[in-house]
Amino acid sequence: FTGYEVHAYIATKSNYENGIYEPGQSIEIAYSIVKYGNFESHNLVLYWTIAGTDYMWSKRINSNELNGSITLTIPSDLKGNRIIEIWVDDSEGHYCFPDAIGINVESGSWAMQSIAGMPMGTFLNLILVIIALILVIFALFIIFRERRAGRRRPKAPQPFETPPQPIQRASTEKDIEQNAEVPVQQPETSEEDLGLGEDIEKS
Repeated sequence: FTGYEVHAYIATKSNYENGIYEPGQSIEIAYSIVKYGNFESHNLVLYWTIAGTDYMWSKRINSNELNGSITLTIPSDLKGNRIIEIWVDDSEGHYCFPDAIGINVESGSWAMQSIAGMPMGTFLNLILVIIALILVIFALFIIFRERRAGRRRPKAPQPFETPPQPIQRASTEKDIEQNAEVPVQQPETSEEDLGLGEDIEKS
């Protein structure tokens, strides 16, 4: 076999968790050309195209530029799963085995972006978990402090209860003694009353 074989891959990493690329984004494609057979390479031209569309680009390379990279700006009207085909032509009839690269083109959203190598969705979930843990720790601290303050708090004084008054008896022993010492007043009898009585006896 005499000819060429192309190997290529997308060197630009996607900014999204699902590996998509956006319309209008510029990506770098690295390539490597393997030459089979003993012949001189002249007028080498590298071609790349998006299969199923009219988009095609080319680049003239030297025989000592069998490894390199190209920049592809994704068309703004391109969407969905696409195939990028790459091959080389030397205008001398030598066959080339092309390479094909799959690419998914979609309009991305902030939720699929990444921060410090972590997907945005995962990063936000991590932040929510940290906030929840902080709230739980704060709630436990408040409960512990309230219980501790309740143990140290002095008890409220109990309301004063008036002892029941003793039932007073109608008459005590002292009253009886006082009543006993009081002499009984006898009615006074005059002499006239006595004489009247004698007269009554004589009659």
